[in-house]
Amino acid sequence: MDSIKISTNNYGSALLTTIRNCNTPKDELRQSLIKIGNLIGSEIVSEEFTYMDKINTPLQKDFLGFSFKKSNVVIVSTKDDYNFFLKGIAQCIKNPITGYMDFSGERGKATYTSPVRSLVLPETPRGQAIDAVIIAKSVLATGCTAVTLAKSAYQKLMPNKLIITTCFYSLSGIEELKNEIPNCKLYLIGNPDELDQDGMLVPGVGNLDQRLQD
Repeated sequence: MDSIKISTNNYGSALLTTIRNCNTPKDELRQSLIKIGNLIGSEIVSEEFTYMDKINTPLQKDFLGFSFKKSNVVIVSTKDDYNFFLKGIAQCIKNPITGYMDFSGERGKATYTSPVRSLVLPETPRGQAIDAVIIAKSVLATGCTAVTLAKSAYQKLMPNKLIITTCFYSLSGIEELKNEIPNCKLYLIGNPDELDQDGMLVPGVGNLDQRLQD
């Protein structure tokens, strides 16, 4: 399906395994999540923000190759993902505008109705269209939090493209996203997890937000 891109390679798989491992030290856990963001960020840039360009080399030779588009890109995450998963994605994009929402630890369907504790969305330059909003959600057991993030950011910024990316997810979470936001494009890494009766991913990563905290 063109609206869903799934990246699978040994390097990415090793990073995912490092994050799943309960014995991974906190610093390595954080760096691995940033690197996963780098990996998926480079995939997004490659697919969405490059174009074929003719340039002139220092030897005054013509060269035809890919160049980066000048794009206004906004990246939004939860507060917990902001310094790690989002950071890795942002490192791949020139001058991105970044923001986050704090759900006060609420998960699942509670995020549809619970008040957002803090909403930090960027002010964008007036008169300039937003080419894309990227929703960065490292763990997507159900689609609820990502749906809330995406709808809030979309209504505020009205981008030309809406992209949602995750690295630990369930098929039901992805299905929920596509049902709620059919015009979004999804970038995923690795294979889906199962969901247990409590809505947790299995084999999962536990409470990743808690594992990342000081």
